[in-house]
Parts: sequence; structure tokens; C-alpha cells
Amino acid sequence: MKASAYSNLYCLGIMTGTSCDGADLALIHCKIYSNGRIEETLLKAASFPMDSKLRNRLRIAQSGKITVTASALLSKDYSTWLALCVKKVLKKSLNKSTLISIHGQTIWHQPEAGISIQLLDPSIVSVLTGCSVAYQFRHADLARKGQGAPLVPLYHLIRAKEFFKTSDFPLSIHNIGGISNFTYLDPKKEVCFGFDTGPGNCLIDLSVERFTKGKQKIDFDGTVAGKNLNKIKIEKLKTLAKHPYFLKSPPKSTGRELFNDSYLKKFALNGEALIASTTAFTAYTMACAYRDFILKKGLPLKKIFFCGGGAENPVLLMLFEIYLNSFTKKKIEIGVLPKALAPSQFLEAMAFARFGVEGFLERKVALAKVTGAFADSSEISIFTGKNFNYLLNLTKNVR
Repeated sequence: MKASAYSNLYCLGIMTGTSCDGADLALIHCKIYSNGRIEETLLKAASFPMDSKLRNRLRIAQSGKITVTASALLSKDYSTWLALCVKKVLKKSLNKSTLISIHGQTIWHQPEAGISIQLLDPSIVSVLTGCSVAYQFRHADLARKGQGAPLVPLYHLIRAKEFFKTSDFPLSIHNIGGISNFTYLDPKKEVCFGFDTGPGNCLIDLSVERFTKGKQKIDFDGTVAGKNLNKIKIEKLKTLAKHPYFLKSPPKSTGRELFNDSYLKKFALNGEALIASTTAFTAYTMACAYRDFILKKGLPLKKIFFCGGGAENPVLLMLFEIYLNSFTKKKIEIGVLPKALAPSQFLEAMAFARFGVEGFLERKVALAKVTGAFADSSEISIFTGKNFNYLLNLTKNVR
């Protein structure tokens, strides 16, 4: 095969975050050239809200209060729902060249014990769609003594080098999902690292649910928090930010095992004051992460690009900028990730679509310098669907 020749591979990435509010799906087309280069294009993206009953079951699982039988039934129902979402997105686009790549629903993340549990039954998705399924992206990294997270910094690095100018670096791509994490990138000095800063939307969403008695799950546009900024007590935020997780040096990762209803009780607040305070606390801990692990280490930083659901909360971003500016005299440009690189909401779904392709080609999907593992990882699991041999033959000259 000539260097200019390529194979066409389509991959549908699926991400359901720690908030359990829905599924994001992103279909990418990858031109895989014989010299190893991949040219990626986003074709479709869609989100599907999660049924409240399924969401409540997943939230119970995240608390650790679930039996073996309940876990198996939950995995079956969750996977069936994902398969239905896949069919709605692909419809006539589904073909033999399509690989489905699924992160799975994290219900427990305990990297210090070498475990991270993502619910998924790939056989259900494969049988109902006819496609092979890529999954289990964290386990090889955990086996190499890594955190198993975050994985998305590798995708940030790949896409940033393709999209941004050399003069834009060093920069940070900051994702605010249920948990907040960022990737610091300086390709000129071959520097790339990232970690979970702590809560993203999780505590804010929990406080909204408590205030509205479950009728609302999101503080849209930060409206409630924005009207109650006077109820924020900065000294309270500073006290809560002394939790060992925030003081621990990276690599590190976290989840709802820590930032849950029990943690919410530490605020000793209710109603609108709690919503405003959890919003401020999230912004403050995000800013402290930059202070402690970027600015204090003398690392330069020109720009921060936000993505994920939290990027749509202007009050959260405003408070972050206020706190960050209080830590440095240097102006750092803050904005939302350009849609031309990736629609903010679908960045993680796109990442796992790409990781499905990379893993299928036996290329790395986890960076040791991010996770703390003793080596990069490329191993993932593949459930061989009806199109597996076709996919294998399709990519045999680009492996």
C-alpha cells in the first residue's frame, strides 16, 4: 500500500459521565494512512437523557450499596439502553466499517487499590447492532500501577497539536464533567500532564436536586448561584479545600466515592446558599489546582480552554477567573474550547471513539506520564461482533 493510500474506519464513541444524566455519542470517520497517520472527522453527535429510574439505580451503585444480582441486572439494562441510543444515531449510517467504542458507566474508582469499575455488557450492544465493541480502557493502566485516569489528556494532546498554532502554547484544556480535570500542554518542551482537580458539576447538581426535591438537576446558566453570590463565605471554601485530596500531588484521580452526598453535608448549608457555595467551591478548587501545580512550579500558561457541561455555566467560569486572578499577576486568557476542534459537550465521546480506533490498531490509549503508570498502555478489550473480521482485514496494512 502506498503512503498516500488509506483505510476508512468509522467509530462511534459513547460516554456516560459520573453525573449519570445521559449519554453523549460521537461518530468519527478516520482515514488511516499506511504511514500511520490518522485524519479524523466528526460526522455526527447526539445526546440522550437518561431515564430517571435507570439514573437512580446507577447512583445507588455509585454509593457502593448494590448486590451482585442487582449489579448484573443494572449492567444489562444500561447496555440495552446504550444499544438503542446507537441505533437512533446510526440508522442508515451503520455499516461493516463501524466500530463502537464505549467507556462504560463508572460506579467505583479506587486506583490506590488498583480497581476501577465501569458497568457494561458489550455482548448486548454488539448483538443488537451487529458491530464489534471496544471497551475496558482503564484496566491495563491500572495493571501498570497507574491511576487508570484521566485518559482524555492523550486525546487533548493529539487534537491540540493538530489544531492550535505553536504560538498558542503552553495551554490547558479543562473538562468540567461530574468531575473536573485538566490537561497542561507544552509540545515545544514535550510536556503533557493532567489530573482530576476534584468536583466538577457533581456537588452543584446534588445541591440543585436537594433544593428542588429532585424536580431539577442542573443550575442552568448558573442562574441560582449568580443571584446568591453574597451568600458565599470564602473562609468556608478555604477550610473545605484543605481536604487531603486537594493537597495531594498528581498523578491523582477521583470520583463520586469522595464527592457525594456525604461530602455535601460538610457545607452545613441548604437551599440557594448551598447551590452558590458548591459552585464557588468547585471554581475555587479548580483555581487552586492551577496555583499549586502550575503557577507555583513556575510553569508558563497562556490560555485555558474549557469544555464539558460545566463550560456552559458562566457563573462557574466567572468565579474561577476571579479566584485564578487572585493567585497571579500574569493575565491568562480564558475561553471555551473552539467548536472546530470539538463541540465542547462531545469532546469525551470523541476521545473514546478515537481510543477505540487507536486500541484496535494496538496503539497507546493511556499516557504513563499522566496516570503515574510505569509505562504507556495500548491494551483494550474488543468484543468481536459480526464485522470483526472485516475490520481486521480493513486495517491489516496500517497496524
